[in-house]
Amino acid sequence: MKKLLIVFLYIIALFAAPATKEDIRELKSDIKLILNKVDELAKKVNEIDKKVYANSIKIDMLEKNMNKRFEQVDKRFEQVDKRFEQVDKRFEQVDKRFEQVDKRFEDMINYLWMISTAFLGLTAISIGFAVWDRKTTIKATKEEIVQDIKVNRLKEFIFELKHLSQNDVELAKVLKSFHIL
Repeated sequence: MKKLLIVFLYIIALFAAPATKEDIRELKSDIKLILNKVDELAKKVNEIDKKVYANSIKIDMLEKNMNKRFEQVDKRFEQVDKRFEQVDKRFEQVDKRFEQVDKRFEDMINYLWMISTAFLGLTAISIGFAVWDRKTTIKATKEEIVQDIKVNRLKEFIFELKHLSQNDVELAKVLKSFHIL
């Protein structure tokens, strides 16, 4: 770039008006100043280029690191998706187990209803039989007691009548007429 500037300035100097030695010295000093500034600018540009290059390297490294991290994040998301699928499968298995448990409970409830119905039937039959037996037993016992009372009372009554007939003549005639005496 420096050489280009020098060539450019010489071309301008060729087409310019004739100059004196002093003008040429000033021009040379101005050119030296410009060249120094160009050198400084070139150094600064080189430094900036180095910094830009270093920054581009850093950016490249950051981009690579970010890509790696994004890949890792993608892998993690894939793993999470797989885990969710596994959890879904487990939930399906749990749902099936609950359905089986529900079916078992329904079967158990049906069996309990059957057993309860049978028990209630047997209890009703037992109570019915006990009531019937008690009625028939009480009726028969009542008849026996009534018969016994009648017979025993009648015997006692006849015994008392016989006892009274010893003192009463008319009663003795009535008892004889009934063949009790």
